[in-house]
Formats: sequence, C-alpha cells, structure tokens
Amino acid sequence: TTSATSSSAISFLQAGSGAVTRTSQNKMRDIVSVKDFGAVGDGSTDDYAAIVLAIAASAGKALFWPAGTYKISAGLDTGTTQAICWYGEGHYRSIILYTGAATTGNIVNIGDGTATIKNVSLDNLTIQSSTTMTSGHGLNLRNLSESYIDVVLQGQDGYADYGNKLYNGIYFNKADSVVFAGDTIIAQNDGLRVNGLIGAGNKADLWIYDTRIQECTVGIHCGGAFGGLYLINPSMTNNDNHLLFDQTLIAETNRECFITQGIFDVTTSGGAGVYFNAADGLLFQATGSWFASSVSHGIHVAAAFLGKVLLSGCRLYNNTGDGIRVDSASAAVTLSGCQIHNNTGYGINPNVAAHGVVYSACYMASNTAGNVNATYSLAAAAGAAYRNGDQAYDNIQIIDTDNSGTQLQITNTGANGAGIKLTGDGGTTPNKSMRVIAGVLQFVNSAFTTVIGTLGDTGILSLKDKLYPATDAAAVQTNAGIFAGVGAPNNANGSNGDFYFRSDGGALTSVYQRRAGTWTGIV
Repeated sequence: TTSATSSSAISFLQAGSGAVTRTSQNKMRDIVSVKDFGAVGDGSTDDYAAIVLAIAASAGKALFWPAGTYKISAGLDTGTTQAICWYGEGHYRSIILYTGAATTGNIVNIGDGTATIKNVSLDNLTIQSSTTMTSGHGLNLRNLSESYIDVVLQGQDGYADYGNKLYNGIYFNKADSVVFAGDTIIAQNDGLRVNGLIGAGNKADLWIYDTRIQECTVGIHCGGAFGGLYLINPSMTNNDNHLLFDQTLIAETNRECFITQGIFDVTTSGGAGVYFNAADGLLFQATGSWFASSVSHGIHVAAAFLGKVLLSGCRLYNNTGDGIRVDSASAAVTLSGCQIHNNTGYGINPNVAAHGVVYSACYMASNTAGNVNATYSLAAAAGAAYRNGDQAYDNIQIIDTDNSGTQLQITNTGANGAGIKLTGDGGTTPNKSMRVIAGVLQFVNSAFTTVIGTLGDTGILSLKDKLYPATDAAAVQTNAGIFAGVGAPNNANGSNGDFYFRSDGGALTSVYQRRAGTWTGIV
C-alpha cells in the first residue's frame, strides 16, 4: 500500500555544518517555475494566463523558465515590481514566443516609466514574435538601474522560423548602470535604442558586450540625453545604419560613446555605417574597429553635429562612399594610426571649408576619388579649431628605405606661406623661420616682418646684411661680411675684415678687403 504525504510534512536538511531543517515545501518554494502555474512550453499551447500568474507569484524570487517555447497571445507587463530575476536554460532553449493578433505594443514590458526599477536580471532567454509587429518593442525597459540583461531578440533561430517580425528589439528608455550581453538582435526598425532623461536622472552608463545586431533599419540608436554608452566587441551587419546619434527620442544632447574592437560592416538601403545627425556635443571614441558601408560612407558627420570624433587604430575600408565624410564646420575629427583604403569615394572627405579634421600616421591607398578631398584640404581650410593638431615630439625621422622620394610636405596658401619655425634657447636666440613665398625660400624673423635671406631656383643666395665666417676658437670673432656693388667701396661703410666684390673693377680693384678702417684692393 502507498500513502500520500504532504511536502509540508517532509523535512529537508542541506548538507554542511550549520544547516537548519526546513520542510520540503519551503525548500521548493525558493524558486518559482512558470510550469508551477500550468505553463506547458510546447510552442502550441497558449501559456499567457499561466505565465501571468507565475510572474505575480515570483515577486522577490527568481522565476525559472525551463527549456521550451512559451507561446503568449498578449504582452507581459511587470509594472513597478523591483528586483525581477528571470532565467532560462539557454538562448534558443527557453523562448518567449508572441503569437497574438495585435501588431502594436511591447511583448515584455518592465517598469512604468516613472519609478526607477533596480536590480533586474534577465538571463538566458529569447524573445520572438511570429506576428509581424508595426510598432513597440520585444523588450521595453523603462527607468532601469543597476541591472543585467542577457536576452536574445528574435535571433537567428526566430529569424529562420518566422522572418523579421519584431519592430524594435530592445529599448532602454532611461537607463543608469546597466549591462546588456544578449547574443543577437534582429528587428525591422531599431535593434537597440537608448535615451536618457531630460535634466537629472537615469541617463548614463550602458555597457553592451559581444552583441550581434543585424537586419535592422538602425542597429543601435542613441536618441538623446545619454552618456557613457560602451560598446565592447559589437558585430553590426546588414543594417541600413549601424549607429545613429540624434535627439529624436529625447530633445537633449548625447554625451559620450566609447567603442572597442567593433565590426560595422555591410549597410543596406543607403545608410552610413555610423551617422551623427544632430546638433550634439557628443564625444565619440572608437579603438581598433572596422567601418564599412556597401552603399554609403563608413562614417558620416552631418552638418549639424557639434561634437568630437576620435578614431584610433581603426579601418575604414571598402565603403561605396567615403571612408569618412565630414559636413560639419563645428565638429572636431581626429584620426590616428588608421587604415583607410579601397573606398569608392575619398578616404577622408572634409566636405566643408572651415572643418576641424586632422589625421596622423594613417595608411591611405586605393581610394577612387582620392585619399583626401583637395577642394577643402586639411591645411587649406580656414578658421577650423583643432585642425592644426599641435603636438610635441622628440626626434622625428622620415626614412626612405626604397629610394621612392619620401618627403615632408607642408602646405599653406595664407599670407605667411608654408614654413618651419626653429626655436632656439629662448634666452639669447630669438626664434627664426623658413618659409616659401612665390617659389622663393626665405629666412625670416619670428614675427615674419623681416626677410633675413632668400634662395631662389637659380641658386642665388641673397642676404639682408652680412655673412659671418667661422673663426678659430682662439681668434677674436669679427663681424666679417661679404658685399658686392658697382664702383669703389666707401671707407665710411663696412667693418674690418669685410670683403667687397666690385662688378666693374680691374686689376687690384675687383676684390677689396677692409683693413684698419680702409678698403684695400687685393685682387
């Protein structure tokens, strides 16, 4: 015979010193499973009602989603519940599948947009839709803080089964100190969108790790009032735009975005890889990343943009447009150690007269329109802040290892020409400069007001005053100079030791030297 015993009457004792006795019922209620309330997870049964009950019962506890496909006919909403913890058995194993008739709204909504929601953890889950959505988000997170999200939105599995059905993937609508590590996002409109709150509030620090975003109109849309957006190893492919910065979600400037080892490859339908399209004061910094667009520019800085773009060790390659195009006269754009090649347009296109573009130590080759747009060359543009890129270096070497004619080229069409400034010790040696004006090499004073000497194409060296010869260390330095003219020299002019070449002289009247105050013919 058998008898039923309630779990409340069965004791449970965990192994280990100090463990206390609990009932089995108390032990099993540590975690709530969606199956505790009747969810089946077979992909055909509507589990919506069971899951709503499970969510309500799991307040303050973890909610477990065993492997399965949980069909829901309406969206899920947790309201203002804090410390939500949902976890599944792996991406593409624990799946929330929306199959409802409504084509608008959010599939999973957390937060009411007013209260700050903290300590949310969503892990090893996938959200998919078999209904083609026309608005809303797969996962809508409002006023989220200090949380961790690891959720796939649609994903390759859902894309293969249902096509691109989600409208937007995930929305961080006001966020602060949040980590996202979802494997894949596929959506029709924005894959991932984020914005902050106008004024003080949740508007900073979203870390996105190792996420692949594809098939979207915009991969990542930073829509205003947000700073501290960190992208670590993102992979963006087949989006119209990979990254878009504007203020269409919240009317306040974005602040910072930092990218490490990103791939932004193959855009569709005319979009640039990265597009700065607002009067934003954003600081954008990318390191070791790849930017390519099969239909437009790798990076496009629109005319309204006011911020700073810094690219270090990046590759702008195989773009149908320019590697980077800058239409803004106010943006500061710096490229250092980048490879910019095989673009159909220019490698670097400062497409406005007063631009702020500077580059150094970049490899550029095989750009069909040219490496740099010469119409508004980097040196010729007037009045551009940050353009000159002043730096201090010790021992700069230009080495021609293959005898190809390596040269240092300095271009300036302004009134003072192209010049090299030579600075002495500052105390006794005033600064001097070399410059080229009208094809003549000039040596000038530091104020560019006095020409000390010139050297033209004919090889004639002309000095303003005297040529001072070197002397032995033990000799007394004389102000010896070399002069030339017509007729005999005047004894009132010159100094002892000077030489004078007379163009119309004869024997002992062609070359004179001034000795003891008198010019004496010596040749």
